[in-house]
Amino acid sequence: MRFETNRLMRWPCSSPKGVGGLSSGGSRLHSDFLGDKPLATGQAGRPCNVRLQKSYAVARGFTLIELIVILIIVGVLAVAAIPRFFDRQSFDARSFYDQALSMVRYGQKVAISQHTNVFFNANAASKTMCLTYVADAGCANATGVPNPADGNKFSKTAPDGVTLSASTSFSFSALGKPIPDAAVSFGVVGDGMTRTITVERETGYVH
Repeated sequence: MRFETNRLMRWPCSSPKGVGGLSSGGSRLHSDFLGDKPLATGQAGRPCNVRLQKSYAVARGFTLIELIVILIIVGVLAVAAIPRFFDRQSFDARSFYDQALSMVRYGQKVAISQHTNVFFNANAASKTMCLTYVADAGCANATGVPNPADGNKFSKTAPDGVTLSASTSFSFSALGKPIPDAAVSFGVVGDGMTRTITVERETGYVH
């Protein structure tokens, strides 16, 4: 977009010869025309020519289409994405899922490194999960696999608004395989969705 403005410029006359003449110092008299005629003439030493100079200023900004696209994008974010940043349950659910996944994998590594069975127990009623050396479906025993962070029993309880989809109790053998020899799955429920953790049979792959 361009805006056109007019600006008047004046030059002093050094010679009475008028348009196209030479000054006494040898410099050519400046003259400007609007069409085929000079705008003005004058006496030596006085402003004789008036120049109508056009200047253009470029206004930068968004086009209408760009503004509409931006408004659509902001609207989609406002409806779908932005509310999730202010909902603590979303962060809690994801965090507890990551903790559960890490706990299952850690139990498998302990079983392999110590050549012993390690049980993973999840209780849906108490929303608690733990690692033990013996079956403890309710995570009621005071002892179990120590947490490497503090040395206490490795146990986690789901925060408010987050639950476990089902109770489960299984162990890893010294080879890292689940016992019984079958795939095991359970889920972490929160933020309107269920995030599932699965332990594959034979390989013990946790995902």
